[in-house]
Amino acid sequence: MTGYGWERVAEERGQGESVTALRNRVHKFKKKYAPLLRRHEERSRGMLLWLKAGAAAAVAGAVAVLLWWLLAHRERPREEPPITPPAQPAPSATASTSPEPFNQALPPSPSSPPAGTEKPGGGR
Repeated sequence: MTGYGWERVAEERGQGESVTALRNRVHKFKKKYAPLLRRHEERSRGMLLWLKAGAAAAVAGAVAVLLWWLLAHRERPREEPPITPPAQPAPSATASTSPEPFNQALPPSPSSPPAGTEKPGGGR
């Protein structure tokens, strides 16, 4: 309120209205519009409640989607491919076979004596 008394308010209105008539008009106004004001405030509180619930649901949904996306797209440790020996070319049909590799640890085979070890005269 303004802190004014009924007499001062009636006097400022200047319509020659008595204090009793002013009180009566204020009482009728409150009686008419107070229930409407209460219903409006209740509806506003209800709408605000639904608005808050909707906002909370939207935030929870956004957090859930964000967590799902982060977990689905996280970087996984990469597996190293198995080490394979370098590929060697396959022999062609016209290629000659390579001679047996020389193995120094084995003695020479008796079927073929090395050159230059024969005795002179060809005898025994």
